[in-house]
Amino acid sequence: MPLYIAFGDPSALRARCEIAAVRTARPGEAAYEPGAIIPAGQWRPMSEADVKAVTAPRRPLDSTIVEIVRPTLRIRRRPASPDARRELTDEASSLLARMTFHHAWLQTEASKVAEPYAALVAAARSEAGVHMSEAWQQAPIDTDSGMNLGTAYPRDRSNSARATCIEAMRQNL
Repeated sequence: MPLYIAFGDPSALRARCEIAAVRTARPGEAAYEPGAIIPAGQWRPMSEADVKAVTAPRRPLDSTIVEIVRPTLRIRRRPASPDARRELTDEASSLLARMTFHHAWLQTEASKVAEPYAALVAAARSEAGVHMSEAWQQAPIDTDSGMNLGTAYPRDRSNSARATCIEAMRQNL
């Protein structure tokens, strides 16, 4: 996931932020935990290119809006291994971080869209959370015929909230 910063005024961002190259702390550097990311050189003001590189897309990516319902299928179709479980939980954490970022960005840049987006996230998390909990309770699918889950997971509230959010985006972005 790329690093984006939610901001409204590029000049204000440049005035309050500096950047530096980074490196990983080595074992034995008493001031840092091994593996910590630390500055590797002098701090410097952000350039126009730096600001452009961290500027968020003008609207939340559709893939982030609809992605919350996908983990249920991935859980059901997971390999039966600790690595697969770890990967799936990391994926869910990353998704939550992206949704939190997009909500913060909308609060600063398009406040009339922030509430419908928050409602969408809440509805999707509520519906997907139930489905994901159920999926974790089921054994991983281990046959080709089992890959077809048959009935789609219901997401009426998410679909309704998504339509409302998209309409708010059309009117305000």
